[in-house]
Parts: sequence; C-alpha cells; structure tokens
Amino acid sequence: MSLQSILRYEQGTQKSAHLRKAYQMQVDRIKNDEMMAERDNIVRLHKYGDFWDEMASHFSHIEEAAMDEETRRKENIVSQRALWNESLEQSSWTKRIKEENKKIKEELRMAAKASLAVR
Repeated sequence: MSLQSILRYEQGTQKSAHLRKAYQMQVDRIKNDEMMAERDNIVRLHKYGDFWDEMASHFSHIEEAAMDEETRRKENIVSQRALWNESLEQSSWTKRIKEENKKIKEELRMAAKASLAVR
C-alpha cells in the first residue's frame, strides 16, 4: 500500500488536498478499471455467445441426423419384421398343407385296410 492509502486510514490525520487528490485518482482508476473490465466481459460474452450459438446449431444438425438415422433404423427393423412375418405365414401354410396331406394319406390307408377287412 502506498503512503497515501495508509495515512487515509490513520486516526487523527488531517485530510490534506494532496490526500484527497490521491484518493480521487484512486477512485477514478478503480471506476475506469471496472468499466474496462465490463467492456471486456461484453466482448468476451458476445464472442463466446456466437461460438456457443454456432455450436448449438451444429449439435442440433448432428442430433437431427442421428434422429433420422434412428428413424431409418427403426423403419428397417419394422420392414424386416414384416418380411419375416410374411415368410413365416407362408412357411406356416406350407407346413400345415404337408401335415394335412400326411393325415389324408393315413386316413386313405386306414380306409383301404378297413374296406379289405369288410370284404
């Protein structure tokens, strides 16, 4: 601390014009420093605000692309399931027809045996 700053807080010292002038210069310097710091903050916030706005728009594009990709993936899964269900239905009908053919052949064989037994 300077001598003027120390003397300002001493009790019983007379405040001279020199001390008042030094005090006023110190107050003005502090105000000027605060004003310059505020300007720097405004410039910094504006600069970083633009940066974050740009980053937010960039991330929103990435998010949209990811959502589009996720939607395409889900549609692809639905499409694959639909194809699987269609082929499953066809397989089921084919298997059912084969099993019914086996039953019909067995019934015909049993009916042929029964007709021989009756004769």
